[in-house]
Amino acid sequence: MVSIKFDKKTVLDTVIKVSNAVAERSPIPALEGIKLKLVDNILEFTGYNLEIGIKTSLEIDGKGNAEFVINAKLFSDMLRRLPDDEIKLVLDDNFQVTIESSQTQYTMPALSSNDYPSLPEFEKKDGFTIPQSIFKSMIGQTIFAVSTAEDKPILKGELLEVRPNKVSLVAMDGFRLAIRSESIIYERNKNVIIPAKNLSNISKLLSDSDEDSCNVYLNDKQVVFEIDGDTNGYIVYSRIIEGDFIPYQNAIPVKSSIDVNVNRSDLLNSLERALPLISDRTNDPIRCIFKDKKITVKLKSSLGKISDNVNCQKSGEDLEIGFKCKYLIDPLKAVGNERIRLQLESNVKPAVIIPEDSESFKFLVLPVRLSR
Repeated sequence: MVSIKFDKKTVLDTVIKVSNAVAERSPIPALEGIKLKLVDNILEFTGYNLEIGIKTSLEIDGKGNAEFVINAKLFSDMLRRLPDDEIKLVLDDNFQVTIESSQTQYTMPALSSNDYPSLPEFEKKDGFTIPQSIFKSMIGQTIFAVSTAEDKPILKGELLEVRPNKVSLVAMDGFRLAIRSESIIYERNKNVIIPAKNLSNISKLLSDSDEDSCNVYLNDKQVVFEIDGDTNGYIVYSRIIEGDFIPYQNAIPVKSSIDVNVNRSDLLNSLERALPLISDRTNDPIRCIFKDKKITVKLKSSLGKISDNVNCQKSGEDLEIGFKCKYLIDPLKAVGNERIRLQLESNVKPAVIIPEDSESFKFLVLPVRLSR
């Protein structure tokens, strides 16, 4: 018999995070569970759905050594409903798990760990270190541009492009392109494509602190992330999408004749005021008119019409151009900086959005043709 005593809040938080690597439905029941491994007073948690694996450990009050699998959803649901006090977990010789607090007792079956797949082996080499807050922002500022089309598996991931002293995350879906770059210490060239869902789950483990670091190891078949934490760190294994990413550099305009400097929040608010008039059925484009020191956002649809003005600073010719409203809103929400620049060439060339004082973030969006 094995018994474990632990604080509910700490273990529940760990179970929720590790569950991001658990299969929702699988022909292998063990993949719908979390593997628990107790060695003395160290309890190790593993979730692995063959696409992504998450492993961490906690120091707890344990008695005995054991390795078993417990259904992740059932385990987390039980923990949520228990009072916030000390929890005791007991595994008996019949592989029955009892979870109890001062007033409640649950019993559920456990599974053998024999059917649980092993995480890939990896070596701590060919890697770089990046602050967690920076890597988290890189994911958040690009992931919305990932394609959801099933016929483009390469574009369902993000390109992690590593160059000497520079790392970039790149996402594109055929209509827009997002690039976020940062300085690192690294001496080689390396490209890997990481599934967007895995990056989203990794982002949930990253802190907002510049003091916490993330080590990234680039192996042949997977990328491994070592994420520091206050109470426990996490190791995340992500598979790589095989193939070559689309040469995105060819899509970036080499020149722009119109440069617009505008307050990000003002333009974002203007675009969001147009949203109620855009039907899901027709998805009407907005009309942006850049003239003098003003951006006029116009829309006419079956639901109504709007004309909204935003002050700006502009150099170059006047321009009228159409966009899908959401494709402009997404980068404006993500970029973060108070002022942005729009670089334009014509009403058929991509618009480039960058922060006013930095080029670490770059977003391209294709225009749409407007009916007169």
